[in-house]
Amino acid sequence: MANLFLQFGFYILYDIAEAKGKIRLMDIAESHGVTRSAISRLIGRLLRKDYLYQEAEDHDRRNKVLKLTPEGARIEHEVFTELIQRNREWRQSFSLAKQYQTLNLVEEFMDKFVNEDASKQTKKTTYADTDLKRAEA
Repeated sequence: MANLFLQFGFYILYDIAEAKGKIRLMDIAESHGVTRSAISRLIGRLLRKDYLYQEAEDHDRRNKVLKLTPEGARIEHEVFTELIQRNREWRQSFSLAKQYQTLNLVEEFMDKFVNEDASKQTKKTTYADTDLKRAEA
């Protein structure tokens, strides 16, 4: 469970870094397809670790914008750099077809076991349906 927290915690830090401080808890919950309470628990842990902080919006003090602390920005950058390196190694080890097979399997797993409304989802285009066909052309 701690490893899952670290993984998902990174995605929260990454989302905040990319948003340049214009992201709220609700935005993160919606973008990842999870409940607000689940994200709230993770954000609470990140707040306690001093990786991020909340700042009230000027126009509505009830809304809180999430921002990275210097330590949170350092951790996000460090993990992102490591992910880029691992991705390079992964790309060199597997053919493009294998890479897309893996991505499709992960996507299928997420749809079936992680996403709350997986049963409501309609057929969607997979990685292989788009990028692989384009790469092979």
